[in-house]
Amino acid sequence: MKKKIVFVLGILFLAFFLTSLSYAYWMQSETQKSFNEIGSKCFELTMIKETDGITLDKVHPVTDEDGMKEEGYTFTIKNTCNTLAYYQVNLEEMGIDTKSLPEDYIKLSLNDSNGRKITEYETVNKTIDNAIDSHKLTSGSLEPDDEVTYTLKLWMDYDTPAIEDVMHATYESKISVIASEIEEEKLENTIEVTSESKNETYSKEKETFIIKATSKNYNIIEYSFDGVTYQPITPSKEVTIEKEETKEGTYPVYFKDEVGNIQEETYETSKLDQTGPEIEVKEESDENGALLTITFKDLKSGLKEYKIEDGVNTIDLDEGWTPVTNESPTITYHSTENKKIVIESKDQLDNLKEEGYEITKADIEGPSIIVTNPSEGEWTKDDLTITINATDEISGVDKFYYKKQNDEGWTEIKDGTITDKNGKATVTFNTNTNETYEFKVTDKMNNPSSIESTIVRVDKTTPSITVSNSKNNTWTKDNLTVTVTPTDTFGEISKSYYRVQNTGNWLEITNGSVTFSSNTNATYEFKTVDQASNESTSVTTIVKVDKTTPSITV
Repeated sequence: MKKKIVFVLGILFLAFFLTSLSYAYWMQSETQKSFNEIGSKCFELTMIKETDGITLDKVHPVTDEDGMKEEGYTFTIKNTCNTLAYYQVNLEEMGIDTKSLPEDYIKLSLNDSNGRKITEYETVNKTIDNAIDSHKLTSGSLEPDDEVTYTLKLWMDYDTPAIEDVMHATYESKISVIASEIEEEKLENTIEVTSESKNETYSKEKETFIIKATSKNYNIIEYSFDGVTYQPITPSKEVTIEKEETKEGTYPVYFKDEVGNIQEETYETSKLDQTGPEIEVKEESDENGALLTITFKDLKSGLKEYKIEDGVNTIDLDEGWTPVTNESPTITYHSTENKKIVIESKDQLDNLKEEGYEITKADIEGPSIIVTNPSEGEWTKDDLTITINATDEISGVDKFYYKKQNDEGWTEIKDGTITDKNGKATVTFNTNTNETYEFKVTDKMNNPSSIESTIVRVDKTTPSITVSNSKNNTWTKDNLTVTVTPTDTFGEISKSYYRVQNTGNWLEITNGSVTFSSNTNATYEFKTVDQASNESTSVTTIVKVDKTTPSITV
């Protein structure tokens, strides 16, 4: 609707001048050329395809499905005011000279709602000149700058009888929109919604709900199950509808009152059972292999039977079922091997739940083992700590053992074991002997690991050295060879050295001897070092080599 109020104001400009002469004066007047306009532009109504409308020529009764395929007539209402506005949409039948088709045989749909006869809509006052009847299609409220779009479709009811009243008759109508300002506080309304299932027992096919809505201030005029397409109903403050659901879930419902308030609530299926029982599996290891604890649950129609077979999706549904007597039974299942099984369960409505499960905790292998020797078989003079790491992710690591290579029995390592949540364990083994050790680990099912060996070489003894000097402390003019003989308890000498006593760096001895071939007169030290880095006490010898010819003076 648009209303324009134009006020035309004539403004007279007067100017005058009085001279000192009593008989002399002049006056000039002028009138404003343009109008002073005050225009009211509010609540815009846009009619799409205004010149077309809905024209159905030579129509015949059709089903609602076919009627909904009509293109229809679309119009948009927009609140261009700066205040809240209320609107009402009417369909008004126009008086025509020709024969009028009775409204009771015409169906309409607004925004793809289910088709209803025009006469099922509330009759209201006419607003268009020459209108002979008016029905309220919908109403609501719009905030400033908000808009709403409607599409109207009309068709002849499929059940229209072949009588004289409908032959060569025409129905003509127009959309009428009434808008007015409304105070926001006057829109306040409370709509309470409750839902109740009509099903007394569980069903696999459907569940029917009785949904009731009670409005405090305004009539409820429409409802929806998707919040988009609304179905008109006879305006009332108390509304009851039925809704049938064929799938388990939670569903929304919306009720709209005559001023546009919308109340959303949800209802949930409680007597619709289309889901098989729940299956919970807990797997552990025991002395017999894998132990499965299987719990079946069904919180609706209740359990009926179950079965367990090898393989995946290979179960014969007609055989091997075990009846269930408890509300939530728990059974145990043993397996001596790791394999795939299928667990099935049915409820009282024969809803089936099938769950494939792979058994992994039938512990038939021993732990894995890694032995770490920091010396890696090399000689050391320090005590040696060997680390044994074991892993068994099924039953878990239990015990560590060692023995010397030639021993018959195993000895348990009882100290220093550390076990974590992932089935891993570590133990340390201390020794200062020279042996080849063997280690093994068992899991909690007493499965042994492979045997891992390592060589331990600990040498804590000091080597010794002897020096052979044929000219010890006597002079010689020949080359002097000093022979060095190192000895060690374990026979693992590394190197021998010599130097002038208490001076200079140690020099390595090669080939077990040192030859002095030039003039030398000194005391030499000798020492040896074994492969464990043990060092001997130094030994000294005197070297006197004189190759200089004496001279004489007479």
